[in-house]
Amino acid sequence: MMTGWERWDAEAVATGVPKPVGKVADDDNLLIKGNNLLALHSLKASYEARVKLIYIDPPYNKVLTW
Repeated sequence: MMTGWERWDAEAVATGVPKPVGKVADDDNLLIKGNNLLALHSLKASYEARVKLIYIDPPYNKVLTW
């Protein structure tokens, strides 16, 4: 399970302070920074068959889809 969620909307970016996250909604866009293997395993249960694209930036240089 992933922890340490922060919500960065336009207001948070302007003030430089993230907003607390009570729950991640199904229609939220996610940018995940960290260990990609842990992130993928954490997301699989919730998003399997609904994710169209996952792009993993270097050093792996691979595009994965489920």
